[in-house]
Amino acid sequence: SPRFFIPNLNKSVHFLNIIKHHFRYSKWIILGGIAYWGYAQGIYIYANELNTTSLGIGKIKTVQNLLGIVSIFIITSENFYTPIFSNFVKLHPTKKISEMVEKVYRENYLKALGVLLIVLVFSVVFYEILYFEKYGDAFSVIIIYCFCQSLMLFLRPITMALKALEITRPFFVGHLWATLTMLVVGSILIKKYDYIGMAVSFASAIIVFSIIIVGYIRKITLLT
Repeated sequence: SPRFFIPNLNKSVHFLNIIKHHFRYSKWIILGGIAYWGYAQGIYIYANELNTTSLGIGKIKTVQNLLGIVSIFIITSENFYTPIFSNFVKLHPTKKISEMVEKVYRENYLKALGVLLIVLVFSVVFYEILYFEKYGDAFSVIIIYCFCQSLMLFLRPITMALKALEITRPFFVGHLWATLTMLVVGSILIKKYDYIGMAVSFASAIIVFSIIIVGYIRKITLLT
């Protein structure tokens, strides 16, 4: 006898619900990533349009690459702690997430400071050996970008908490405002101070992003 295919509507609805759930979660992260590019990489295009010297742009790129080693530690810590945050959220009310964030800070702040100090020394030494002759002094730029990496590293437990709670809109909002900050601050400082203005504009963007993310987590823990 002929067989007829009868779709399982319950499975189809369940599958669509899963897609909608993941779309709601990931869309803000994707849009946030685009906005992040706006100030992390778009700053080079912007600086070029504002007639920043090629030597200055090259110096900023070099320092950013040297300090990029901090990103390895950020990714490693995120891979380790993300499942822990997710399990914590399943077992505790939302307001308790602040306890997990504080626990991660207590257990790791000395390690993080040690890593940042090592990276700072590494960057200064290697820059002096490999790039000083080509680009000249860059100590002030290294300090500014090390400060930026420090903020991003210490912000990581909060961003992991938000992701575990599936609250991802703050990433887009934060990166969008950071990009706008870079454009406004850069329009003044890059024109006046060349590559130093680039570094300060980027730092301003990171500070704004950090303030917004911290504001969101405080709002969540206080209101829930």
